[in-house]
This record gives sequence, C-alpha cells and structure tokens, in this order.
Amino acid sequence: MSASNSIGTSAWSEIWNFTTIKNPQKPEIPLLVSPAKDTIGVLQSRNVVWNLVDGAETYRFQLSKDSTFASTITDQAGIIGQTSTYSGLAQNTRYFWRVNATNTVGTSDWSEVWGFTTRSLEGVEENALPGIWLACTPNPVSKDAIFSFDVLKSGTVKLSVISLLGEEVIIVLNEWKPSGQYSVKSNIELPQGHYFIRLQTQAGAITRELQVTQ
Repeated sequence: MSASNSIGTSAWSEIWNFTTIKNPQKPEIPLLVSPAKDTIGVLQSRNVVWNLVDGAETYRFQLSKDSTFASTITDQAGIIGQTSTYSGLAQNTRYFWRVNATNTVGTSDWSEVWGFTTRSLEGVEENALPGIWLACTPNPVSKDAIFSFDVLKSGTVKLSVISLLGEEVIIVLNEWKPSGQYSVKSNIELPQGHYFIRLQTQAGAITRELQVTQ
C-alpha cells in the first residue's frame, strides 16, 4: 500500500502476506466405536469411544434407557477427545448412546444410536462353575483390603484389580493353589474411582465391582 497527496506519493509499505482457507463448516457426524452395537454383557462401569471428526472442537455424549432420548442418564457436553465414562448402571439392562460434534460454525447431527445390554456382576461368568465366590472387605476401600474367595479346583489362581479401561493395575495374586477357601490382604493404593476385581481359576472366572475412596 502507498499514500498520495498533492506533493507526491510515498514509498510502498512493508509487504505482508496471508493464506486463505476453505470456508469452515460444521463437523461431520461422529462414528461410534465401543461398546459395539447390540453388545450383550457390557460392564456396568466403563468408557465409551467414538472416532474423532476433522474440524470438531468438542463432543457431546448422551446415555439413556430410551432409544428416543426423551430422558437421559448422562448428558455430557464440552468433551475434548474421543472418549467419556459412565458408571453405576443397572445389571442386565439395555441402554442406548449417541454422540455429536461441535465447532465455532455449528453442531453436527447426532450419530447413529447404538444399544448395549449390561451383565450381572453378582452372578458367575459363563465359564465359571456354580459356587465360585469372591468378595472384598471393605468395599469401598481406601487403602488395605481383604479379598476372600473359593478355589473349587486346584490350579493356578490369579486375582487382579482392573481399571475401567480394562487394564490390570494391581496383580494381588498369581500362583498355584489347592482347592479351599482363602483370604488375602493387599494394599490398594490407587486414585479414587471405580475399578473391578477379577478372580481367574481352573473352575472359571468371576468379576466384582470395587470402589476406591480417599
């Protein structure tokens, strides 16, 4: 740019540059990932995952017992990333979930609605023999816990604490045991939240919910 008057014209200004971009648009609809559509036996506390959308800044996650979402159990907006967490769902119950994406231009339509059914953690798993048993005292626990369980068939026994993401965070026991009843004391130094305790034996496996407090 230059400037002129009756005397003359100035030198040109400093040169600046800029780059144009495509006109921004509202995000595409997110694609759901997990828990998969119509899954049966989903844990009552866990995370949900969807695919990231180009141009999206935040996401909104809804969970409901109603496929029309006339009422919701969880309605979380402003999520940065591709995951959220739920907890405390009822056993053996069908739920529905969906996600949308938002940026400065607008909000996408809702994703496809996926449904899943929770399992009963109070019962044994499908590959476990009747009578298999596992308990934690106290529960909720803040530090020291006593795990009590039955070994119906002699063999390798593994007792572990599992996060909502399905990761083993503590292995309490992993050794051969003869059949019998056992109690094992363990120090549970974990961040506050929901976890699971899982017992794997020759007679099958069983999972229980575990609440860690501070």
